[in-house]
Amino acid sequence: MRRHLAIFRLFLAHTGGKVLLVLVLLAAAEGAVVFRWRALAPSVSLLGYYERCATALGILFLAAAVLVSGLLLWAGVGWGKGRPGDTLDRLTVSPWWVVFWQGLYNTLVFLLLWGVQALLLVAMAWFYGKQGGQLSAQSLYLLVWQRDLPHFLLPLGGVGGWVSRGFLAAGLGCTAACFAQGLRRGMWDLSFPILFLCALPFLGKGYSLLLVVLSLLCGAVGLGHLWWRGKEARHEETTPV
Repeated sequence: MRRHLAIFRLFLAHTGGKVLLVLVLLAAAEGAVVFRWRALAPSVSLLGYYERCATALGILFLAAAVLVSGLLLWAGVGWGKGRPGDTLDRLTVSPWWVVFWQGLYNTLVFLLLWGVQALLLVAMAWFYGKQGGQLSAQSLYLLVWQRDLPHFLLPLGGVGGWVSRGFLAAGLGCTAACFAQGLRRGMWDLSFPILFLCALPFLGKGYSLLLVVLSLLCGAVGLGHLWWRGKEARHEETTPV
């Protein structure tokens, strides 16, 4: 069990600080955007205030998601301090356990990213109220229900929304782990970028089931591709020249 926990700690040590730095920069950048439009707060609704900031906030969130994804995709390939790839090679653990623990770590990181963004959204609403805006529980609910990004972060319509977000985080985490494991074997796995790009247009309300299906399908494809290439590699090793 200690070897398994060592895998999780390895990815945490190699990317944890960088992920936190991205989140801090995200919070600072979004705070600057919200602060810039503070004078509008007394004259517009919370929804109107968000719409003035929405484009910049969406771009910043997407940029943070891409940066975090890059850190996770290239984790464990042997670059950087401590050479995590070499450490993984020394651990007598099945590659599938590496994929499992890295996938679990990736999933938690994506959930952390979304949680931080949700907190920033609530902080924006609080700041709007402090600047003289008409803040109420109803205005926050309308914002979350009527705009795609807030609804993705806070799916208040029912349990299905929360479940689909969990599946999407697990799907992204699993496919990112398959991508990283594929890089260590000298191959490319496209299940993560496919899931990432296909999920973007469906982050709003009404697509919970579709997100679940996409996550399961891409996760199965990533794991299947990894298994098939591993089988081919073993066959080549045992085939006499």
